[in-house]
Amino acid sequence: AIGLAFAKRVAFSFKLSSAVEALNPNLVLRSKPEATLQLLLRQGPDLLTYTKDFVEVFSVSAAKVADVLVKSYFKGLLAVFRDVPEESSATSYEPAYSTEEFDRCAFLCADKAELGHALLNIILTKHHLPSEFEVEVIILAYQYYEAAHAMNGVDVLTALAFGRVSTYASLGEFKALVRMLNGIGQSKLRQHAIDKLVSSDKLELLLKKRSSNDIKERTVSRRRNLKREILTSLYHSRDKDSASLNMALHHFNKTKLIAKGLVQQAEDLLTSTPKMDEEVNLKAAQLLSEASSIFQSIGCVKSAATAITQARDLALMGQ
Repeated sequence: AIGLAFAKRVAFSFKLSSAVEALNPNLVLRSKPEATLQLLLRQGPDLLTYTKDFVEVFSVSAAKVADVLVKSYFKGLLAVFRDVPEESSATSYEPAYSTEEFDRCAFLCADKAELGHALLNIILTKHHLPSEFEVEVIILAYQYYEAAHAMNGVDVLTALAFGRVSTYASLGEFKALVRMLNGIGQSKLRQHAIDKLVSSDKLELLLKKRSSNDIKERTVSRRRNLKREILTSLYHSRDKDSASLNMALHHFNKTKLIAKGLVQQAEDLLTSTPKMDEEVNLKAAQLLSEASSIFQSIGCVKSAATAITQARDLALMGQ
């Protein structure tokens, strides 16, 4: 069996050397498998089939494959975020500069949990990483642990991400926060990130970013959850901030809630003024009139009639 395995390696080494000029059979047989794997990856995506065969013939463990892929991903992202010059020549290729390219190469690793481990190791051992880089690694590690049903890994990444949400918020790294909730579907984590954004007056950034990513959302349910999570955060932490609430309601096209919000604003105006104030009455009447028009447009006839009657009464009081 050992002789047969060695014979297969020798035969594959010659096959590989005919496809890759930088390799010769002797080099393939004498080098560490992970070093050859790294070299193969640098040749570009056209050789991924050969690379897969190499992993199988040379029995490269899933842990070593994951380590090579993640180190490549790490170098690629550093080049993007820190403008590090590429060490490779003009004809070579550094794989996995992006999450999409990493995913394309990830089939080489038979165990997705090993990819999660290798990515987590980058986060834990490389300090002072740029937030926009770190958040991509966190998201990717979470996704591979989730794909492998490695719940211990998922729990570790979720706890780590919770801590990073608070850190990013305190440092003003709000784009990283938005990316975090966009990339990880864990509901408590998403709500935590949304609460931080809302309390930091970054609702507009959240809505703008989410709008641009809605096409990529996996399910209608997830989009519906986002609306609920943002509105819940606004009602709990910014219940007196009518401008932010209206912004969110308009963004999600919540017409009936917009009208109810206008009625509530009118009531708040009236209850906050101890005496009869003509200017306040007119402002409240305008809000109620606008609410009535919105109610009317969606067929809420009774609510529309109530709002317009209250608006007329207030307008008459001001005359």
